[in-house]
Amino acid sequence: MTTLIIRGFALLLSLATAITLHAQVPQLLNYQGRVVVGTTNFDGSGQFKFALVNADGSTSYWSNDGSSTAGSEPASAIALTVTKGLYSVQLGDATLTHMTAVPASVFTHADVRLRVWFDDGVNGSQMLSPDQRIAAVGYAIVAGSVNLPVTTSATTGVIQQSGSPLIHSFGTGNFFAGASSGNFTQTGSDNAAVGFGTLSAVTTGHKNVALGSGALAAATTGLENTAAGYNALTLTTTGNQNTVSGAYALSSNDVGSNNTASGFAALQFNTSGSSNTAIGWQTLTNNTTGGSNIALGRRAGQNLTTGSNNIDIGHQGVTGESNVIRIGDGTTQTDTYLTGVIHGNGSGLTGITAASLAANTVDSAQLASGLTLGGTTAGTFSGNLTGNVTGNADTATTAGSFTGMLAGDVTGTQSATVVASVGGVSAANVAAGVSLANAATSAATSGALVARDGSGNINANVVTANNGIYANGSISTSSGNITSFGGLFATDDISTARGGISAYGNIVTERGDIYAGGSFSAGGSITTATGYIYAGGSISGGSLSVMGNISTANGGISANGDISTFQGNISTAMGSISAGGDITTNSGNLNISRGSININGGRINCSGGTFAFNTPDGQPFFVASEGGLFASGGLRVTGGFTFMKPDGQPFIAGSESGLYVTGDIFTFNTPDGQPRMSASGIGLVVNGGLQVYTPDQQELIMFASENGLYVAGGFRVFTPDGQQRIMTASESGLTVDGDISTSGNLYAGSTITLNGLTNNTSTPIILSNSNGGFNFTTNSFTTVFNHDGTVNNPNNSTSWNVASDRRLKTGIRAIAAGLDTIERLHPVLFRYNSDFLAKHPSTRAKEHFGVVAQEFAEVFPEFVTTGADGYLSVDASPLPFVLVAAVKELHQALSGQTEEVAALKQRNEQLEKRVAELEAKDQEREAREQALAARLAKLEQFIPETPKSKATTAALK
Repeated sequence: MTTLIIRGFALLLSLATAITLHAQVPQLLNYQGRVVVGTTNFDGSGQFKFALVNADGSTSYWSNDGSSTAGSEPASAIALTVTKGLYSVQLGDATLTHMTAVPASVFTHADVRLRVWFDDGVNGSQMLSPDQRIAAVGYAIVAGSVNLPVTTSATTGVIQQSGSPLIHSFGTGNFFAGASSGNFTQTGSDNAAVGFGTLSAVTTGHKNVALGSGALAAATTGLENTAAGYNALTLTTTGNQNTVSGAYALSSNDVGSNNTASGFAALQFNTSGSSNTAIGWQTLTNNTTGGSNIALGRRAGQNLTTGSNNIDIGHQGVTGESNVIRIGDGTTQTDTYLTGVIHGNGSGLTGITAASLAANTVDSAQLASGLTLGGTTAGTFSGNLTGNVTGNADTATTAGSFTGMLAGDVTGTQSATVVASVGGVSAANVAAGVSLANAATSAATSGALVARDGSGNINANVVTANNGIYANGSISTSSGNITSFGGLFATDDISTARGGISAYGNIVTERGDIYAGGSFSAGGSITTATGYIYAGGSISGGSLSVMGNISTANGGISANGDISTFQGNISTAMGSISAGGDITTNSGNLNISRGSININGGRINCSGGTFAFNTPDGQPFFVASEGGLFASGGLRVTGGFTFMKPDGQPFIAGSESGLYVTGDIFTFNTPDGQPRMSASGIGLVVNGGLQVYTPDQQELIMFASENGLYVAGGFRVFTPDGQQRIMTASESGLTVDGDISTSGNLYAGSTITLNGLTNNTSTPIILSNSNGGFNFTTNSFTTVFNHDGTVNNPNNSTSWNVASDRRLKTGIRAIAAGLDTIERLHPVLFRYNSDFLAKHPSTRAKEHFGVVAQEFAEVFPEFVTTGADGYLSVDASPLPFVLVAAVKELHQALSGQTEEVAALKQRNEQLEKRVAELEAKDQEREAREQALAARLAKLEQFIPETPKSKATTAALK
C-alpha cells in the first residue's frame, strides 16, 4: 500500500482581536497542511475528514460532519484542493459542505488534539498519525481577556499588527497606540499618544499628550505639551507646555513654548515664538517668531509674522507690527458700543471724526487737563490754554472766543499775539530761512541745491555734502561733479553729464542707474539693485555689485573686493580690470578690448557668457565660452579662472593644477590660419609633428612625424588602468602581451612563442619547438606534437572540440534513466599486457583507469568499434553527459527530501515554542498560587481562634 505522509504547518485563530463575549467570536481555526504520497507531493483534489479528540483519541469533542464518536472516522469528507502538496481549511466554517461549527466548549478541556483522515482517490481513506495537539491558539477563542506582560521591548508586552508594534506601554506611566507610536529607547514618563507616528522620537520628554496622526512626532525632550489633530505640533522638539487642537495647528513649531492654538492651521508656521494665544480658523497662521500675541476669530492676526504683544480680534493684523490692539476688520463692523470709563495712555485717542460725536456729548467734565487739540472749525474755548497751539483760526473765531491768557511759544491775547519760536526755531531764523528758500527756487543760482519736484529729485550744477547725500528720487548734475564726504544714496538714477561721481562711503541706487561722464569712485561699496553703471573714465570702489552692465569708455575698472553683475556684462574699451576678490558675471559676458586683467586671490566666474580679450585692431586673441577655448597667442594663469554653465557645472577651469575644458581647444600660429594643435572629443591632433626633449632640452627623446615614431630608450604600453604592461619595445626586442596580426610570414631562428596569435589567412603555420617536436597552428588553435608521439590539445585539454551547434542537429531528445545507465557500467583499474606494451612503446607500464570494451558495448554498443587488428576500442564521450543526467535525477529526488526536512524543522520549532509558552504559563500559575497562599497566611492572623474559625481555616486549606 502506498504510504501517505501529512505535515501540518499551522493552527491559527482567524481573528486576533480582544474577546469580550464568547458568542460574538466566529469559532474558526485556520489549518494548513502538506500531503506527500510516497515521495511525491500530492497535487489535485483530496478528500479530508477532521475530528477534535482527547489525548488518547477515545473521546470525540467535534468532527467535521458531527458523526464521529469515541474518536471514530466521520462519515462525510470535505473536498479540498491540494497544490504541490499544500492545502488549507478553516475548521468550523459552516459554509463548507459537511463542515459544522466548532463549539467553544471544546476548549474547556485541557488536552485537545486534531485527528485527520485523507483519501487520494486511489489508496482509500487513511488516518494520519500522530494526532496533533492544539495548544494556545484554540483556547484563545474562549478567552475573556488578554493578559500581556510588562512592556520591556518591541517584542515583549506589545500588541502587534503585521509584525510591527501597534499598542504598548513602554516606560513609566506611558501609553502608546498606533503604528510607529512611541519608541523602545526613551526614558520619558507619563506620556499618552494615540495615532500614527505620535511621540515617535521622544527621549526624556514627559507628561505629553498626542492625539492624531503625526501629532508631536518630533518631540524629544519637550514636556507637558498637549496636541490633538493631524500633524499638530508635529515638528516640535524641545518646546514645552504648548496646548493645541486642530489639524496643522503649530505644525511648524520647533522650540516655542507656552503657546495655545485652537482651530485649523492656527499658528501653523510658528517656529520659535512663545506665549501666543490663537483661537479660530488659521489664526496667527503666518507668525514665525513673534511672541505674546492674542488672536481671536477667523484668520485673526494672520498677517503678523515677527511682531509681538499684539491683540487682534476679528482683524488680520499688519505685518511686523508690535504692541497694537485691533478690533474688527474696519469694513464689516461700523459701530462700537463701550460702557463704563475709557482709559487711554499718553498717546490719546485718534481717528475720531466730528460726525462720530453727537452734539453736547463731550464737555469739560470729560476733558482731562493737559488736553492737546489738533484743530477746530467751530465752538468756543473757556479757561486757560497751555502748551503749543497749532493750526489756523478761521473767520468764525472772534476775539470773544478766547478768555484768559495764552502761555508757551504763543503768548498774549488774540489782539496782541507774539510767536516766540516755531518747532524750536526762533522767529528770526525762520525769516532768514524763508529768504534762502526763495533764492533757491531759481535754477540759475550758482552752487544751489534744488528740490525740483515733489518726488525728491535733486538737480544742480554741483552737488557737495560734508556728511552724506540722500534723495528719495534721483541725483544729477549737468556738467559738475557729485561729491559726498559720507555716503551717496538715491532711490532712482545718480548721473553727471560730464563730471565725476565720488563718495567716501557707499554709493547705492535702489532702482535706477549710475552714469558718470567722468570718473566714478567710492570708498565703500557701489551697488545698484536694478540698474547699470557707466563711466567715461575709470570706476573704482570697495566692491561692485550691479544688476545690469558695468562699463567704461576710456578708464579701467578696479575694486578692493568683488566685481559682479547679475544680468549684464563687464567691459572696458581702453582700460584694465582689477579686483581684490572674485570677478563674476551670472549671465553676461566679460570683455577687455585693450587692457589687462588682475586678480589678487580671487577667481573669474562667467556662468553663462563669454570671456574675451581683443587685440588693438579689435580681433580676439583669447575667447573662452561654453563652445570651447580659443587662443591665438599664449595663456598664463597664476591664480585661476572658472567658467560655469547655466546649470552651475564648470566647462572651463584654469588653475595651478592644470586646465580643464569640456569643449574643444585650438592653438593657431600657422601662416594660413589653420590650427597647429586641436584637442576635442576625437583626440589630439598636432600638425607638423611632435617633439619631446629631456628636461634640460638638450636631447630629443621622442619624435613623431609622417616618417614614423622615434623613441630613445624604447617605449612601454600599459593597460588603461596603468596596472599591467602589455607591450615593451627596446633594443632587446619586442614583447607583446596581446595579439599580433600579420598578412605575411613569421620567422624564428630558434624558438618562438606567440600568445593570442591571429592569422589573417587560412594557411596553417608550423613551427619547431624546444621539445624536439613541432606546433601545428591554425587561425583557431595550436596542437603540440611531442617527440615521444603524444599530442597535446590546446590548453592541455583532455577533450577535443566537436561540432555542437543546434542548427547542425536533428532528433534532439533528453537523456532518460541516467542513474540506471550508470548502474550498468563497471569502471575498473587495469594494466596493459606485454604484447600491447611491445607494440606501443610510448605507453607507460602503469595502472590505468577505464572500462572493459565488451562490458561497455552492452550499454553503449554504438561507441565500441573493432580495429584492423581485431581488438575493440572504446569512445568514452557519452559518459560526461550521462553523468550530468544522473546528477540532475539525484538533485530532483533530494529536493523533495529537503522540503520535507524543512517542514519537519519548522514543525519542531513550532512545538518547541508551544512547549515554552506552556511552561511559562505553568510558572505564572505557580506564582499566582504562591501569592494566594501568602495572602491566606496573612488573613489567618486576623481570624479569632474559635472552633468554628479553625474548621473554616482547615476547609480553606
